[in-house]
Amino acid sequence: MGAALAVAIIGALFVCADAALTSLSPARLGALAKETDQRHRRAMVRAARRRPTLQSRYVIGRVLSLSGSVALFTCWLVDWPASATHKAIVATGALLGLVALVQAAAAVGRRSADWVLTAAIRFLRPLELLVAPVATITHDFTGLLTRYRRRAPDPRIGEVEMEIMVDEGERSGLLQEAPAEMMRNVLE
Repeated sequence: MGAALAVAIIGALFVCADAALTSLSPARLGALAKETDQRHRRAMVRAARRRPTLQSRYVIGRVLSLSGSVALFTCWLVDWPASATHKAIVATGALLGLVALVQAAAAVGRRSADWVLTAAIRFLRPLELLVAPVATITHDFTGLLTRYRRRAPDPRIGEVEMEIMVDEGERSGLLQEAPAEMMRNVLE
């Protein structure tokens, strides 16, 4: 039971890191790589440059960890001397607990993406290297499948993101009204 819980927590860490990585735009990753302190800079530069590789490793890490947790829990449950009803109740509770753990980890990753990614990218590195072979195969295979469906980026998305950043800068006081208006005029 303890091993299943430990592996579930590792899976939750992968979920948290994946949510943090996917919630940060490439521009924000680049800014983090430049503005972070020296001990985290190499890790953040790696995140900015190798984002798809990290995403595939985090997804495979979470899938393998959470599947392993379920398998370990199932082995424990089969050997547990209890009635089928008690086993069903415990299994349902464990499944709901696992879902809650994953959702909470994803929420933390999205809410504190800068901090989570800075910490996770360094501390998950050994586990990331363990899942790297499977992640590489999966990444390459999905690349082959989606190669023909790639579309050119929509320039309107960049404009909308810039408008949002200008509005946020103006609201927070980082941009005064005149520079903000000038940026809006450039976008039009």
